[in-house]
Amino acid sequence: MAKNNLLLFMFIVFMQFNIQAQTEDTSADVVAYNDENELSGATKSATDKVLTEQELAEKDQLEREAKLYAARQAVLKKLSFIETNQNAFTAQVNNFNASLEACRCGKEISDPNDERELAKMTVLEIRTYFIEKNINITKIYMTSLNSCKK
Repeated sequence: MAKNNLLLFMFIVFMQFNIQAQTEDTSADVVAYNDENELSGATKSATDKVLTEQELAEKDQLEREAKLYAARQAVLKKLSFIETNQNAFTAQVNNFNASLEACRCGKEISDPNDERELAKMTVLEIRTYFIEKNINITKIYMTSLNSCKK
């Protein structure tokens, strides 16, 4: 019986040793796995920061491009506004001249050359400029038309 107890005791010690060895291996594996994950996580984190910085740079670039695009669109709209108003003014002068010719007034109105650089003005300034220009040319037309009555 003492022999059986000794065998049992040795079996228990062996099993405990075996369990500890397996647990230590598992613990070592877990530590190695965690270290790997932390390292890859740190690498990932650094990569994320790089990507984030890259994404921020791309975002800044897109914002600059958007502002540049908006500025270009504003310039194009302004140039279109100038062209539309200039075409309307020219058509008005042509109509006034056609009317003066039909009345046989013998007068002609011409578009006074203005050396202003409209593209450098704001849209509101351009609008005011063309309104004043139309008022002035209409006054000239009315004066020319009134002189035909005499």
